[in-house]
Amino acid sequence: MRLKRSVLSLLVLFVMIGSVSSVYGADVAKIGVVDFQRILKESLAGKDAARILRQKQDERSEDLKKRQQDIVNLQKYIESIELLGEKSDRDQKKLELTIKLDGFKAADDLYSNQLKEINAKQTAEIKDEVFQLIEKIGKKGGYLLILEKNDTLYAPMSTDITSKVVEEYNMDYQRKN
Repeated sequence: MRLKRSVLSLLVLFVMIGSVSSVYGADVAKIGVVDFQRILKESLAGKDAARILRQKQDERSEDLKKRQQDIVNLQKYIESIELLGEKSDRDQKKLELTIKLDGFKAADDLYSNQLKEINAKQTAEIKDEVFQLIEKIGKKGGYLLILEKNDTLYAPMSTDITSKVVEEYNMDYQRKN
């Protein structure tokens, strides 16, 4: 009975040692975290996209400022002829003002939609390129998993590979351009 108990204890000990050594002897799963917003801000492609968007916004502002000045001038003219001008002339100018106001609103809406489309298109292009690059980095670096920072509740800073992605993306972007 004692011999059976000793053999059984020895067997349990070997099983425990085997399971502990397999846990500690296994490869550590490599996990990376990437901050896409930081890539947009720091990468050459992201900076170029932001520059193009700013140019379009400046064009929008310039055009809308001109339209607004035309409206202000027309309003002043209408005020100046309010008492002395003919009713038909005032009505015509008021109609012209309404048309200009509607045109201003339509132009503002059009520019807003264009800016949204440009931003969405540029972001989607960068996202596609970055995701392909991340997949390449993941395979090459032996990563088990690479997550987007905004979808991650917690990750130590040591898992953040954003700088590496930006660096490689910049090299790819320079080669293309």
